[in-house]
Amino acid sequence: MPILQSIISGMKGEAKIYLKNSFFAAAAGNTGKTECWIVAGMIIGAARKILGKEDVNCFEEKSLSKGDDQCEFHLKS
Repeated sequence: MPILQSIISGMKGEAKIYLKNSFFAAAAGNTGKTECWIVAGMIIGAARKILGKEDVNCFEEKSLSKGDDQCEFHLKS
């Protein structure tokens, strides 16, 4: 994990994560809202473990359920 930690730290505390064909967004259908809050939670949990920080936030900017091509998450620590 030290390599991954140094990569994330080198991003100045911000990263974008892209998810194609999200099961959660596909199951929800076209709601016009972001629906992958479970995935955002998993990203936060992994980032907290890797970075050793508690003040990590992640939100979904784009979503299949909003009509976007893929889901896009913004990770900030």
